[in-house]
Amino acid sequence: HAAGCPPSHDQMKRLTRVTMGPCQGRRCREQVALLLASATGQPAGAIGLAGHRAPVRPLPLAALASLPETPAMAESWPVWFGIPTQWIPYDAIGTAQEQALIASHMHL
Repeated sequence: HAAGCPPSHDQMKRLTRVTMGPCQGRRCREQVALLLASATGQPAGAIGLAGHRAPVRPLPLAALASLPETPAMAESWPVWFGIPTQWIPYDAIGTAQEQALIASHMHL
């Protein structure tokens, strides 16, 4: 990073593709922030986390194809943030709660 400028997680993401692997940063962005803090001698709280973009979770295209497209979806893309199973709490990932939520929305 440039002298006197805080390290940027998003800049690192653009330069190195960090947090763009299979987990899409859901599991590693905090570790990347700690590495940036360690490398620059800054406190961990001073390093911003990379943002998430929808879809937050990988999903099969068939899951989207089965959803009815409402007039709001045709008019404005932010409506798509309401796709079922995309916003599961972090502490529920990999648990029976996550599996139950996904199963209740998959009509494949």
